[in-house]
Amino acid sequence: MVYALTEAAYKSFFRVVRRVLPLNYAQITIITDYERALMTAVKSIFPESKLRGCWFHFCQSVIQYCRKSLNSVFHLFQNNPEANRVLRMVLALPHLPAEIHPECRFTMSDGFHAIIEYVNQYDHISERLHNF
Repeated sequence: MVYALTEAAYKSFFRVVRRVLPLNYAQITIITDYERALMTAVKSIFPESKLRGCWFHFCQSVIQYCRKSLNSVFHLFQNNPEANRVLRMVLALPHLPAEIHPECRFTMSDGFHAIIEYVNQYDHISERLHNF
């Protein structure tokens, strides 16, 4: 769409979309990046739809956070295979269900605990990833 729109601008746009496209919005999943104004507008105009965050943008945000805020951690991820595996495990968490599901016996919480157990096997990584 357009960059730097306000919540009001998004709402105006989505009202037009809703008027022009009379769909069964209860059956639609809307996927967005994590822009707060966009997500709030979608929830407001399409309350019956499912709202999901985009996995690509989630990964991009985690990596960008590591680069900007935790530069030494980012270098660890780049140069250490065990640490790199931790990053890949973190990026995979959104693929696990939040709650136990018949088709998947592991949840996000289980994945998080598996990451902690893995990190604790490597003291040199555990110390550096403490703030991550």
